[in-house]
Amino acid sequence: MRQHAASLVLATALGGCSLIYNPSNLPNPTGDGGPDARPIDAPTDSPISDANPALLMVTSVKSPPLLEGQGDGGSAPAILVVYGMNITKDATIAVTSENAMVNLELGARSIANDGNSIAVLVTAHVMANVNEAAGDIPLTVTVSQPGATPQSQPWVLKPLDQLTMTGAQAVPAANKRYSRVVVTGDVDFNRGANRAIVQAVADIDVTGRVTANAEATGGGAPGAGGCDGGAANANGACFGGGLAGGGGAGLATRGGDSSAGTGGAMSGDELVSSYVATGAAENKSAGGGGGGARGGGGAGTLELT
Repeated sequence: MRQHAASLVLATALGGCSLIYNPSNLPNPTGDGGPDARPIDAPTDSPISDANPALLMVTSVKSPPLLEGQGDGGSAPAILVVYGMNITKDATIAVTSENAMVNLELGARSIANDGNSIAVLVTAHVMANVNEAAGDIPLTVTVSQPGATPQSQPWVLKPLDQLTMTGAQAVPAANKRYSRVVVTGDVDFNRGANRAIVQAVADIDVTGRVTANAEATGGGAPGAGGCDGGAANANGACFGGGLAGGGGAGLATRGGDSSAGTGGAMSGDELVSSYVATGAAENKSAGGGGGGARGGGGAGTLELT
């Protein structure tokens, strides 16, 4: 139609005539155009007028694997999104497993206006007697609606270990996640190069004191993930390390001065936005400078999240 209109304008121009455009003479797309008139542009994701509920089709699950503990203990539930065709407003969705230990709970659902997807909130309650070694648990996602044969797609639940802590505690492996963490008494994380980062998908229940301190005696080892103190008459390790005889820096203040040396410059950022940065943004407690003996190690990093 655009090519035809362009030809018409060109012909009238060559013939010396005038083409008068009056927008008042155009029909109103919602009223004046008669019973068959339609809006020029359909709304985004508008329902497909000729969709057939009997031709329900489910083609894929685009959500990542479900983690044990998601939605439990006040945490955010998972969002399951299923794609297909001819999904009506009457459609329902179910997630099932043949494993009797699996305890799932579905929340509010939402169906796209174009009928091509359906979403639902999913809670995967913590399973008391199932751990990560059990491996992935198959799930079946089924979409049903009146007049159609139910359609299914596979999904998967990833079990996770649970952690109960008290007393001396080794630092968890890097990127380790637990379904739930329970602290039943005072916990002291072992000293070493790695930070004490404890991650739970569901919740963390703490009863007691949790620390990652450096060794209290002079010249002692740093806390979990802290930096070493300097040798006698040497600077402390890492950015912000105290000069010989001076204190190591922290995130909020510079290190303290002494009669023997100057404290280190403040390092890190208050939001601890990164553990991989270097220099001033390293977010790692610096060691104290060594005076007549070795300087004290920096405090450890403790994160419960």
